[in-house]
This record gives sequence, C-alpha cells and structure tokens, in this order.
Amino acid sequence: MNILYIASTCSRKKYYEYVENKGARVSQQAQKYNLLLAEGLYTNGSNVNIISTRPINQSISSKIWYKKEIEIDNGIIFTYIPFINKSLLRMIFLFFGVLFSILFSNYKKRETVVICDVLNISACLATLIACAIRGYKTVAIVTDVPCHTSNMLNIPWHAKFNLYMIQKFKAYLLLTKQMNDIVNLKKRPYIVLEGHVDAKMQSLKNSIENKYAKKICMYAGTLCRIYGIKNLVCGFIKANIPDTELHIYGDGDFLDELKKITKKYDNVKYCGIAPNETIVNEEMKATLLINPRPTNEEYTKYSFPSKNMEYMLSGTPVLTTRLPGMPQDHNKHVFIIETEDEEGISKALTHVLMKSAIELYDFGQKAREFVLQEKTNVQQAKKLLIFINDFLN
Repeated sequence: MNILYIASTCSRKKYYEYVENKGARVSQQAQKYNLLLAEGLYTNGSNVNIISTRPINQSISSKIWYKKEIEIDNGIIFTYIPFINKSLLRMIFLFFGVLFSILFSNYKKRETVVICDVLNISACLATLIACAIRGYKTVAIVTDVPCHTSNMLNIPWHAKFNLYMIQKFKAYLLLTKQMNDIVNLKKRPYIVLEGHVDAKMQSLKNSIENKYAKKICMYAGTLCRIYGIKNLVCGFIKANIPDTELHIYGDGDFLDELKKITKKYDNVKYCGIAPNETIVNEEMKATLLINPRPTNEEYTKYSFPSKNMEYMLSGTPVLTTRLPGMPQDHNKHVFIIETEDEEGISKALTHVLMKSAIELYDFGQKAREFVLQEKTNVQQAKKLLIFINDFLN
C-alpha cells in the first residue's frame, strides 16, 4: 500500500535542526505521534511519503525562505513543502504545496490512501481538493477537535471551517470514541487508537538500582492551570511526605507562580525545559510520574494525553486522574487520583508513596510490559492498516 501522509512531521534530524536546538517545543507531541505512526506503517510494509508542512513559524525562526527538500530517512520519504515564513504567505504556499504534491503523485488510485493530520487548515483543505480530483481515499487523523461541542454558537470562524472540512473525510482515526459524535456526523468508518509508544524503546531498561535515593515525583508537560498543575503542587506540599521531592519540567501560565513556590519550598524543584532524551532518562530514575489533568473539563472527552503512555513506557509507576478518554484496559496499570483537588491529590500521593520501592517498581514494570505488548507504534499501525484495507475494499 502507498500512503501519502500529510502533517507537519519531519525526520528526527530535521526536527532537531528546526526546533529543538532553538530551545523551542513547537508541535512536539504532534511530531512524535505522527512520526512514530508513519514508522509503524512502514515497518508493516507500506510505502510512506510524508508531505511535510514543517513545524516552523516566526516565533522560532527569523529565516524567511524555506526551499523544497526531499529526504529519505529510515525508509520513509519526506517531501518538505517550500514556503515564505510570513503568516498569510506561509498558509498560501503550504496550501498549493500540498495540493500539487498530491495531484502530481505517481501512485495508482486503488493502491493509495491519503492520511491527513487535519488540524492544519491549509493542508486539510488542499488534501480534500486534491484527493477529490485524483480519486484517492482519505483518512483523517483527529488528535483533537477544533471545538468541543456540536453547538456552533460563539465558535470562531476558523474552528467552524476546520470542523466542516474534517467532516468531509471518508474515514477517521480517533483518539477517543467521544470524538466520533463531533467529527463524524455522516457515520463513516472510523477506528479508535488512543496513541502508541515507540517499539524501539523495548531495549531501554528501568533499573531499581538507578533510581534516585529520595522519592522523586515528576511532572513533565504544559504548566497550565487548566491541566491541574497548581493542584498538583499544592497537593504535594500538603502531603508533606519525608524525603520526597517534586520535579517539574515544562512551560506555561503557571510558571511564574511555580518559581515563587520553589523559593519557599526546597522539595519543589523547577527543572526547566529539557530535550526528550533527558525527560525519558529522568522518568526512569523517578519514583512516581503524575498527570493531574482534571476530568470535569469538556475537552478531556476528546483527547487522550500521550503523556500517560510515555509515562507507562518508562517503567516508572503512574498516578493519574480517571480521564474519560482513557480506555478501560489502562485502569489496572495506573494509580488513580479519585478526587482532583489538592486534598485529593495529597491523599493519593500519601497512599501510593506508602508502598515499598519494590512494590512500586514492579507495578511500573507491569505497566511497561502492557504498552510494549499492546500499544506500540508497530502494533497500532497494523490495526490501522487492517482498517484501511477493509475500508478500501
């Protein structure tokens, strides 16, 4: 099968060149999600050509002109669309770049499917137009929805337009089943795959001997109040567990307040923004990884944080809220925060950290085995290909 994959994704080398070496984190989750899925599709025997809109904007690069480039990395072809790095001009260049890349593809109709990460409006519109002309079947990857309601009142026009386009695709890959009620009003074929972990991480070993001597609780992600980070910090302080520290990585609207807290409490550490390799290494040395994301917000039904699966892959146990988009098979492999305020988080931390180091280590290892056996990018891509083959036939 030939797959044209439309996304901002680029090779690891290019992503470092464009983003990471500048200290930025633009589209990091999208980059990891799409690249791992593309690698899984290739490993399962598909020809994969990523038509890349590149995760670049004026906030991370002052360079004006980006030329077209072709790169082959690990068997995957990357076609980088040329553009001028000015907001409106960039959108126009990306629209025509994606349009012509699909129109002039030499792949045969019956052997080809176009997969599109639909949150880029220019790429999404170009994909629909080009595939309508070429007769290619389309699959929308929906990692988030433009608006979290079917009520169109008070929704920005661009979100309405994006949702309108998403509803024109012929099939869907969704992260949660609740997404289907918003994006798939025509009841077209869909598959729910909450995410995936890197199959190549099988070789990394989480050793109890390499753990920190102190109990280290860790959070790595966006530092926004809406994601529960303030409740986590206050709950940790309230728990007041001896020989325990909270290490936090990331950036967001809570950062200034967090820095003030770290000056007052020595056991709360802000560790800055770090490369993914550093984050993974620290996760493996930690005692407990935490995701305090509240479940009462509407958006939580339409997303599944890749953070949870990355945490589980590390082999360190995970404490998380009972997210509505989290599949049931995850529940027995994580510790649950039942009450999401600071009091509830304090109680959850106290309960979990009362367990022995061996008990916590074994729990984390079972979670790691679960995602490596059931949720790797190769396994999830195989499920997607079976779905696509049924859909095409």
